[in-house]
Amino acid sequence: MIFYAAVRTLFYPAGRWYFRIRIEGRANIPASGPAIVAANHVSWLDPIALGSACSRPVRFLIAQHVYETPATRWFYRGMHTIPVARGSGNPRGLRAALRALARGEVIGIFPEGAGLLEEPGAREAQAGALLLAAASGAPFVPVGLTGTRRAWPPQARFPRPGRVTVRFGEPFTLWSRNERPGREAVREGVVALMERIRNLQSEPA
Repeated sequence: MIFYAAVRTLFYPAGRWYFRIRIEGRANIPASGPAIVAANHVSWLDPIALGSACSRPVRFLIAQHVYETPATRWFYRGMHTIPVARGSGNPRGLRAALRALARGEVIGIFPEGAGLLEEPGAREAQAGALLLAAASGAPFVPVGLTGTRRAWPPQARFPRPGRVTVRFGEPFTLWSRNERPGREAVREGVVALMERIRNLQSEPA
């Protein structure tokens, strides 16, 4: 993770100045062992702010088509992101995420997906994060991001100065490892996860 560490080291002081990033609840991140960091997603700035605020390296899940973008693929590879194809026809990315959790790593995920041009709260959260939790037994660390959409609107090519807050909530576990929740339990889990994330947002993102 040398490249990841270098990027974080360079961005963190600049981000604290340019975006006035405020970090709350960082002690809620488990010091060791697997964890799934799950946050709301309204801006290209979200993974940058979340990754720099987290006390441990985060391996973000990223859409396969974004990962394969020729101009930026080198960056995503260097940051050890995990590409995931849409649908269930190609589970390779999810298997890679499970292997990372088994090694005690931190996985970052945005349950709402990547429809950034839509209004916040308009997208329905997906169950992928819940399936990872069910298969691994890893706890969730919910995160509320605020101010990122104003600092870097989806339509803008470059970010502008702003005030960004990254608030980590208390970790929680929905199921033990290899528990097989039914469809209704998964739907309820999605609602519970997103409710915790929304409660951590101090203001509209």
